[in-house]
Amino acid sequence: MNYKSIQQLKPRAFKRRFGVRRKTFKKMVKTLKEFQTINKNNQSGSKPLLIIEEQILVTLEYWREYRTYFHIATSWGVSESTICRIVHRIESELMLSGMFRLPGKKALLKGGLSQPEVVVMDVTETPIQRPKRKQQEFYSGKKKHHTLKSQLIINQETGEIICTFFGKGRCHDFALFKASGVHFHPEIQGFHDSGY
Repeated sequence: MNYKSIQQLKPRAFKRRFGVRRKTFKKMVKTLKEFQTINKNNQSGSKPLLIIEEQILVTLEYWREYRTYFHIATSWGVSESTICRIVHRIESELMLSGMFRLPGKKALLKGGLSQPEVVVMDVTETPIQRPKRKQQEFYSGKKKHHTLKSQLIINQETGEIICTFFGKGRCHDFALFKASGVHFHPEIQGFHDSGY
């Protein structure tokens, strides 16, 4: 696998494969190239086996599929430890850039132009393997399976995820909301289901 072969994917196929649009991918590439230019003096060692675009694709592939480092390494023709280093470095550099972070729950309390007018809030459940301990805490009677719950709060106008919170499958939606500590500005209108 290499960057040239991936460039031939159509936009929809690219999004399905890596979980982001090409526009977001290009923004990541630009951000990391700028970051590496600024920190050029701190870099040492031999030339990387994968170009920056391929390193980002490796990281996106790991986030999208959670395949093991071994499986990703065999796809890209590098060692497992190389993939591990790439994923950790790309993650930290993207976080340091500040461009790829969620606004967070504090954004819901701020007034002014940056505040969303309407937010949508809901919880989804993701099946997991049966845990070895404390199985009852993860068992969802609704899904009849062991699950993790994910609460998402989204800006209705832009579709941007504002914040997330996670809990065990047995937890009620409203109990999860209370545990998240999210508070809304009085001017924000919210849409949510009857669980809230």
